[in-house]
Amino acid sequence: MKRMSRRRLLGTSGLALGLPWLEYFAPTLAHANTGPGFTADGMPQRLFVVFNGLGSMRKAWLDASDQNRAPGSYNLEQIGFGDILKPLESKKRLMTVIKGATTASRDNTHESAEVAILTGQPYVGPGTNENRQQNVQSVDGISLDRHIANTIGAQTAFRTINTTVQGNDTYKAISHKGNFQPDFPIRNPYQAFDTYLGGNAGNDIQQLMAQRRIEVLDQTYERYQLLKGKVGAADQQRLDQHLNSLAELIDGMKKLHNGSDMAGACAAPGLLQRHELLPERGADARHFTDGIYANFRNNTTTTSRAVIRTHMDIALQSLQCGLSRVSVFDSGHFHGHGSQSHNAPENLYTYDLLNKNNRSANENNVVAIVNSGVRTAENLNYLVDRLSSISEGNGTMMDNSLILWIYSHADGNSHGRDDSTQVLIGNAGGKFDMGRYIKLNTADKIYHTELLTSIANCYGLQDQSFGDSKWAGRGRFAELGVRI
Repeated sequence: MKRMSRRRLLGTSGLALGLPWLEYFAPTLAHANTGPGFTADGMPQRLFVVFNGLGSMRKAWLDASDQNRAPGSYNLEQIGFGDILKPLESKKRLMTVIKGATTASRDNTHESAEVAILTGQPYVGPGTNENRQQNVQSVDGISLDRHIANTIGAQTAFRTINTTVQGNDTYKAISHKGNFQPDFPIRNPYQAFDTYLGGNAGNDIQQLMAQRRIEVLDQTYERYQLLKGKVGAADQQRLDQHLNSLAELIDGMKKLHNGSDMAGACAAPGLLQRHELLPERGADARHFTDGIYANFRNNTTTTSRAVIRTHMDIALQSLQCGLSRVSVFDSGHFHGHGSQSHNAPENLYTYDLLNKNNRSANENNVVAIVNSGVRTAENLNYLVDRLSSISEGNGTMMDNSLILWIYSHADGNSHGRDDSTQVLIGNAGGKFDMGRYIKLNTADKIYHTELLTSIANCYGLQDQSFGDSKWAGRGRFAELGVRI
């Protein structure tokens, strides 16, 4: 019998031998893989973006000693956290705090800063989105979450899990699929769960993807069987090993996707079902629908906190199950727009203000803005604990994830964008050193787009800059030291 050369074998098998097997065909199965979107140990990387709108208080993130600290890189354990970051005190070893960057934006308006926060592109004004029949804020470019997801989540059911507790049906998007293609977030947590984890739309997508994967696997298995008789002994042995792995994978895929409920079909342990995440009746249920959102501006009520954490749980479970690799969550404004921020000048903030008695009305406005940041930090602490509780490979899901906490304005009162603070939690599976405080010289005017570029690099993308060229600066954020 005529033997087939290795070169011809590779040419004949074509795409089959080059497919990223386990990620493409079974993202919910715990097998190792390599390439963009995977850690050195072969675990899938995840990205969680948490956003707050409008603006904050610059001095409230770190303690008073930071006012006299020179620019440089410091051990975060030696840095005192201010009011906003105090709830994350126990997570310092996982964190990277960056202070002093400028948020790239066409101007200081909310619209410009918020559409640029993940795109690094200038706001170009309202445009009509045909799918929603409404005026939306447009930008000529793709957002970081989508850019990363197009590579590491190309074969997942959803490119991003995109939710919000802010606004209404005409609320602006911070995630953008591409030029003038806003990706509108889901606000109602019931709708979010049904879409991503258990509803008809989600099931249709999941079942189609499952069927496609199984069909391709079956065809590849048959193709390899035919090739066995045409190769040498050494390659036959390799093919046998590959066929055994394929047979096991096909069997697991069929068992995994025969169920009708998406959350039930996921093999991950400890998943919360719909009734465990969402109240089914009563006053609490009314607060969980998209009709009552008055308290979200400050995120201070117990119900508001519960809704925010439910959105976080839905995103976490979706990424745990391999339905997506990237989540974007708008956790609400730092303050009410208008009188609250405009009557809260930053110079009224003092390091003991939250404990001060007999505060003025404007001081109370400042406290409300700071407390909103505190609530977000508390919710992030919850998300980190949840991720850290999920075993994955030789570590946890947190070990393979990166959380980016970002907001649009450094100061809500003046709409200032200089000297902002960005917080990273995790390092996407060892892509850079954690436990650091990086203080920049504000006079250098380093745009936040450099950080966006370096985050893309963490996921295997080779970008040397991201966003509009006029804000590219040095390209990558060298201080982070991403291992590319």
